[in-house]
Amino acid sequence: MPGLVQWQMRHFRNLDGLYEQIEFFLYAVSEYNSDFILFPELFNAPLMPHYNHLT
Repeated sequence: MPGLVQWQMRHFRNLDGLYEQIEFFLYAVSEYNSDFILFPELFNAPLMPHYNHLT
């Protein structure tokens, strides 16, 4: 059974905050005995500000 995450955009102070959010969803979906989890296409959006200076 698949698990699908509804991602809420929020600010993370560092990568650890993002990792904690990922772990939360992994744990929550595993409680439903899901075989895999699908994150939305904007899942990596919190990582983008670190590269705004690039062209």
